Amino acid sequence: MPLKKQVFNHELISNGKVTAQDYADLYFRTSEVVANIWVKNGDIVRKGQKIAQLDLFKLNNTLVQNKNSLAQATLEMQDVLIGQGYAPDNLKVIPADVLELAKVKSGYEQSKAQYESAQYDMEQATLTAPFDGVIANLFEKRYNMPKTSEPFCRVINAGNMEVDFTVLEKRGPDRLFMPKGDFSAGVQFFYADLSSTDSEYLMLLQHLDANGTMMTLSPFLDYTYKDNRSVGVRAKYSSAKGGVSNADLSMLSDDLAVSLNDIKADSRTVQAEVFHRAYASLDKRGRIGVFTDVSLGYSYTRTSFSYNEESLDSYAAANRVKIAVHPGLMIFVTNSISTHVAIGIGGATYNHIDYYKNGEIVGTRDFSKVRFMLDVLDISFGLSFHI
Repeated sequence: MPLKKQVFNHELISNGKVTAQDYADLYFRTSEVVANIWVKNGDIVRKGQKIAQLDLFKLNNTLVQNKNSLAQATLEMQDVLIGQGYAPDNLKVIPADVLELAKVKSGYEQSKAQYESAQYDMEQATLTAPFDGVIANLFEKRYNMPKTSEPFCRVINAGNMEVDFTVLEKRGPDRLFMPKGDFSAGVQFFYADLSSTDSEYLMLLQHLDANGTMMTLSPFLDYTYKDNRSVGVRAKYSSAKGGVSNADLSMLSDDLAVSLNDIKADSRTVQAEVFHRAYASLDKRGRIGVFTDVSLGYSYTRTSFSYNEESLDSYAAANRVKIAVHPGLMIFVTNSISTHVAIGIGGATYNHIDYYKNGEIVGTRDFSKVRFMLDVLDISFGLSFHI
């Protein structure tokens, strides 16, 4: 729709940066002590107004010396021309090659260049405002020697400023977090590294040396079919590896002690599930909200074991159907990108496990379980892209 000029009756609070489109960094070209500073940061200056000045003693002496050297070189050049039979008061009629030779013999050009350089240094020893503006970035003090490679100060044209800031728009009406029709794709992930060294548990497991890692990666798609309500599908791959290097099982007596060494387990899970989410906004702009994720999924897990680096040629295959509940927090970084964290609080599962030995089933177990409690190992972090 076309933009219309009208009164904007909303307050926006945002971090930004104000920059000047016109500004000038002022440098001292020679290394001398600062003798005078007539302004400070924030002062308004007019074009041509003096800002700071170096000590002119050495610069003035150098200028006078170079001026005298130029005068002497001019006399020597005139002597050379007179020796060649030319009048030095009319250089236009003197052949160019003769005049050039006279300048070289007298050192006229070199003396002239040195004088002009000293004159330039003298002029640059006083900084003046190139235009009307405001003083900024003035940090030097009197009697210090400023660096010629860094600006002494900056003059800003305050009449031509530019403001750059980001406006986080509302995603919809007040308290609407996920509008109908939103489609998102993203990924959830989790990683944990667990270890326990030389610990004791209930005086039964002594000198326990164990370690393990857990990793989960889960891409997903979801669609908001109604304001703050969405459905989606999710695939998940999980890997868990662990081992017990040493553990002593003691039953309060040396006669009933068992030692376990070099036992390792490797578990891998693939899972597919459908889920439903209900959202609630925590702010009026709909950028921070909470959600409840209820999922129904099927998973297959294979867990194999080894002892003393040798495979036991046995494994367990588990088929599981699970209803799980995951509350979480979601934050929209931009209107199209969000991040979230969720944690499992339990649910209901049906499990069918087959135990294999040498490729044959040696046992089967079926059981169901309902449990609701905070599971710190069922935490996931996610990133979503919204269309």
